[in-house]
Amino acid sequence: TDGDGLSDGLEVEGSNPTNPLNVDTDGDGLQDGVEDANQDGVLGAGEANAAEPDTDDDGLNHGREVNTTLTNPLNPDSDNDLIQDGPEVDGTNPTDPLNRDTDGDG
Repeated sequence: TDGDGLSDGLEVEGSNPTNPLNVDTDGDGLQDGVEDANQDGVLGAGEANAAEPDTDDDGLNHGREVNTTLTNPLNPDSDNDLIQDGPEVDGTNPTDPLNRDTDGDG
């Protein structure tokens, strides 16, 4: 009904239910059918949870990670520098969440 690429039946009866009347159930800026990449109603490997705005719990929602910061919404620390993406982007001393050594000091 909402045009997000998922059938209403999958949205209601799938193992990862979403709202068939809301194209973006979790309000993260990505349509449910984009987050459920194979559109089977199941939260599979490599898919963001369409019912949860921040699958990796790093403080950045899926839409912001995919469209703005270009970080991985399934990995809380995209550059593996032991600082989560959210604090790297929004912290008091922001760093590049895609660069392990933002200041180049090794």
